[in-house]
Amino acid sequence: MKEQEMADTQLIRKIAKIVDDAKASNATHLRKLKELSAVLSKSPSVHQFSVAFTKTLTPLFQILKRTATVERVVRFVSVFSSARDPNDTSASDEFLEEFLKFLLVGATAANKTARFRACQIISEIILRLPDESEVSDELWDEVIQLMKFRVVDKVPLIRTLAVRALSRFVNDSENSDILDLFLEVLPLEQNSEVRKTIVLSLPPSNATSQVIIDCTMDVSESVRKAAYCVIANKFPLQSLSIKHRTAILQRGLADRSLAVSKECLKLMTDHWLIKCCNGDPVQLLKYLDVETYESVGESVMESLLKADLVKLHKVESIQQYILRTSANEGSEGDSADCSVSIRLMEPEVSLYWRMVCKHLQMEAQGKGSDAAATMGTEAAIYAAEASDNNELLDRILPETVSDYIDLDLLHRPFEHEVDDEGNKVAIGDGINLGGDRDWAIAVARLARKVHSAAGEFEEVILGVVQELARPCRERTADFINWMHCLAVTGLLLENAKSFHWAVEPTELLQSLLLPGAKHVHLDVQRVSVRCLGLFGLLENKPSEELIKQLRISYVKGPSPISTVACKALFDIGMWHGPQEVDRALGLNLSSQLEVDAMPSDPVNFSETDGASNIKLVDLLYAGFTTNNRARALENDENESVQAVLGEGFAKILLLSEKYPSIPASSHPLLLSKLISLYFINESKDLQRLKQCLSVFFEHYASLSENHKKCLSKAFIPVMRSMWPGIDDNPGGSSYMVSNMRKRAIQASRFMLQMMQTPLYAKGTEAEDDNGCNGSPEIIDGPSQPSVECGEEGLAIRIATEVLRFPAKKTPAERSYVSAVCRILASLHFRLSEQGPVKIMRRLLSRVCESVLSEKDILKELKLMAERLEGLDRNPDQDLSEDEVKYIFARPNRSRRRVRREEVSSDEENSPPCVKSVIPSNGGTVGPRSQRASKTAAMTKITRSKAVRIEEGFHEDDDEDSEVTAEDSDESDELTE
Repeated sequence: MKEQEMADTQLIRKIAKIVDDAKASNATHLRKLKELSAVLSKSPSVHQFSVAFTKTLTPLFQILKRTATVERVVRFVSVFSSARDPNDTSASDEFLEEFLKFLLVGATAANKTARFRACQIISEIILRLPDESEVSDELWDEVIQLMKFRVVDKVPLIRTLAVRALSRFVNDSENSDILDLFLEVLPLEQNSEVRKTIVLSLPPSNATSQVIIDCTMDVSESVRKAAYCVIANKFPLQSLSIKHRTAILQRGLADRSLAVSKECLKLMTDHWLIKCCNGDPVQLLKYLDVETYESVGESVMESLLKADLVKLHKVESIQQYILRTSANEGSEGDSADCSVSIRLMEPEVSLYWRMVCKHLQMEAQGKGSDAAATMGTEAAIYAAEASDNNELLDRILPETVSDYIDLDLLHRPFEHEVDDEGNKVAIGDGINLGGDRDWAIAVARLARKVHSAAGEFEEVILGVVQELARPCRERTADFINWMHCLAVTGLLLENAKSFHWAVEPTELLQSLLLPGAKHVHLDVQRVSVRCLGLFGLLENKPSEELIKQLRISYVKGPSPISTVACKALFDIGMWHGPQEVDRALGLNLSSQLEVDAMPSDPVNFSETDGASNIKLVDLLYAGFTTNNRARALENDENESVQAVLGEGFAKILLLSEKYPSIPASSHPLLLSKLISLYFINESKDLQRLKQCLSVFFEHYASLSENHKKCLSKAFIPVMRSMWPGIDDNPGGSSYMVSNMRKRAIQASRFMLQMMQTPLYAKGTEAEDDNGCNGSPEIIDGPSQPSVECGEEGLAIRIATEVLRFPAKKTPAERSYVSAVCRILASLHFRLSEQGPVKIMRRLLSRVCESVLSEKDILKELKLMAERLEGLDRNPDQDLSEDEVKYIFARPNRSRRRVRREEVSSDEENSPPCVKSVIPSNGGTVGPRSQRASKTAAMTKITRSKAVRIEEGFHEDDDEDSEVTAEDSDESDELTE
């Protein structure tokens, strides 16, 4: 027994001496590996050697720091364990199994240092182990399962080592769950080093390609760099889709990290350009579909040119695409006898030469600037480089632009296909040249650059229009030819500055545009109506025939045509002014414009041809109420008449000071319609309109006080139009009614939020009755917001709205009153506005009487009454008629027109808003008996005198405010 212990101690000392020598330098590892192998072969048994070996390494599992000596020991141990002695392979395999079992115990330890060191050695052994090594399947399964468990260890470094260990088995079909585990933990992993290791371990496959490409947007620079490295080494260019190729290059070349962008450039040049494209940049561009991803192609060419990887040969130039053929073989030098034809470039070639020319021009300009800023030899060198770039650019480009650009694009008709019934169907949007807006813009820009002389662009395009319009005038063109001709005409009208043409514009209108608007084919009508709108913008004054046709198309046309006509009418109306458009029809509307309201009777589209005596604004507004106007176009789900009307009227309201012909009192009606349209259920399908109105509402209320006044006036009409069961609004099931009420409450809170939004920090100008800018409103010297623009005015409006309902209300009326009272209770009064405070105190007591059954609301209103009482500086003092008039008076003229029903002639001489809240004697309340006060009150109640406030707080003609008029006696009772 003692001899055995001495032998084990001696063996441990031998192993320890070898390990100590190995930790000094990596250079001694090869010799020490041979010595340790000799010790293993001379040992009595492999088990005895394994025990001694593990005892020697035990202190290593207590060291957490990764010092150089410790790392050399780990490397030495891993190499020895994974190496096979050719003279005794069975002993090597047996030792490996014994050592792995020891390491498995350490990998399951609670101590993180032991777990880390065990996992480190296991991962090194697995990665170094030769394929011919023999280890039992049970042991390998145990190792794999333990490493899979350590992939989710709480220590990031242990997770990294576990992933490295499993990376060798990730391609095995028997261990497919390893790949699934990697893909599962990658998006959840917080540590960048672990994510990087997982990315480097992923194999190339359809399941991993998208995951690796997504890692090019990782927040960690090292992970992004690892992703590009994996793509370069594991994914050939042809195995990736065009979308993936462009995404990789777009992200990598523009990456904020220089190391990542260099890695992407290395991927593009060393692997894709050199290996897959034989160094040809044009071939690389063909893999990127530069027609669709033009910006990516530009970035690729810029990177290649900056890296000096594009080599231009002497025979390469754009002139090789210009074919010159001589009509007389004996006069080759006579250019007059030569015909020039242009061979069209492929998109990749066109982009290649464009970027090369742009690079040479910028380099020449840069070197020239450097030469001008320096002196001596340095300046001469810069000048020579600039001269070389200019000479190369001259060799590449022809002498003139027209030599290598042929505007044959204007003659290309619309592409079309044939349906199952043999009918032609145009491809694209059917409006713009080529069926695509971006394509039409590109063609127009190119044409303007080619024909840059004054008037040359219009002359060339007009010549093409005349050529295309000939079969249209002769009635031999089909609808495809009509659409092509009108698309080119639209291109001309959209880019022309004025009507300074060789051809009379009236001829174009009469021979092409108006007949096109009456064409039997709807697609021709639509593109023609668009051209009419563009034509009207170029006219000094809109012509009568053009406006008539647009109105007819808007009223009688189907939804696609009506939508385009609506756009055109808005554009022309906002450009020339609505009054100027109405004058084009010979309408004398001066008397109508004096009425400060929209017409009470809506325009019926079925009873008008669009050219009758109806104002433009009225005609457009009538589009809100017609049926089947909200159906979107088939090719654009966001385009409908409702959407165009919403955007158009939003622009008018936002720029209301520019359109004085539109009465200011119609603004609340327009605004209430937009708010209702924003919250209706159908608007969820009109995302463009929702987005437009959201931006409009965000800024509208903050621009001026007049906008807040308009919003205050629109509050009650919006609520009444949206609340079910009010003003004959349809209801439905309890579920529908509940949803409608929720939307109305949401709209009320939205309007309240806009009212409480502060004004922008700039001078606010008041508008007069016509909507024109005037001088700022002055109240008591300093400039203050008027009552109608603040929450005080909205509160009085809501209070008068509540009081118009009878004591016995329907369920719909009761819910409506409760909803608006909740908004009323959330409004605040300013201490400086003593007049509105006094008026509201008296109205509020009446409001409380009408909601006695609603305990919660009554409690909120009483709290509001307490706040108002605290704000009232002189609670015992009442307001006179003159003071009330002063509070609500307008700067220019009084507009408090009041209509009373069933009142005597002597009562009509007194303002009702004054008599409802203040004593009739205009001063202090005189003494009166309680009996006389009650008698007077009962007399008023029995007479049922209702006050209708047309303007002031309820200027909308269709909104009546039935508030019982009371004299000074009833006011006394309210204050008791």
